[in-house]
Amino acid sequence: MNSDLRELLEVARRAARAASAAILEIYRTPFDVREKADASPVTEADERAERIILAALGLAAPEIPAIAEERHMDGIDVLIDLVLPDRLPMTLVLPTLVPSLGNSDEGWVARAQVWRDPRVVLGGSDAGAHLDIMCHANYPTVVLGEAVRERGLLTLEEAVRLMSDVPARLYGLHQRGRVEEGWHADLVVFDPDRVGSEPAATRRDLPGGGYRLYAEAEGVEQVLVGGVPVVVGGVLSGDAPGTVLRSGVDTETITVPGG
Repeated sequence: MNSDLRELLEVARRAARAASAAILEIYRTPFDVREKADASPVTEADERAERIILAALGLAAPEIPAIAEERHMDGIDVLIDLVLPDRLPMTLVLPTLVPSLGNSDEGWVARAQVWRDPRVVLGGSDAGAHLDIMCHANYPTVVLGEAVRERGLLTLEEAVRLMSDVPARLYGLHQRGRVEEGWHADLVVFDPDRVGSEPAATRRDLPGGGYRLYAEAEGVEQVLVGGVPVVVGGVLSGDAPGTVLRSGVDTETITVPGG
């Protein structure tokens, strides 16, 4: 990638962050929705975000708005056309799935309040899905690093229980989810002062050269599955002792409160 294009992409990233802040500001108040010429919906938040991004691109590369106007295209589409020849992946990271709160102090406090509700299981419902457009499988290290250490919204013991024992009891997993004598030794050994998630990055290791988003963990020293180390010193050992858990064999029948 040439240096001019690299600088342009950095401008686009900064503009996207500014646009995200503008979207959250609008979402906190009532807003109108209108139809575009093709009958698709558009909100004030969409329009303001587009203006912010186009203004930034116009300062960095005045030809982009001009090309967009000439071709009757969005400025972002023109930018994508510039990137495609180099086959550079472009990812849009939305600020949150709860736009009324966003990635704010208020939003984190609300999350912790929800997590403490006994009807809630802390997790990522789509953590392993849409692997080319989002990376949420890192939520355990994000919770331990951000919610526990940085923000103090959960105790370490509380967070570990919410992400291990609570889901194990919900699914009726036999002798899993706790550190108890005679139970399966599925353990994660981490440094509470360092544990966290690194930024998501792309890996081209899918069939056909496809890419996925992946985030490395920080501060995770060892991981054991059935007592066998699969991560040692933060590095994969190469062992894969895991097995498929079978309903009725590896699980117990449970009664869900209110069910």
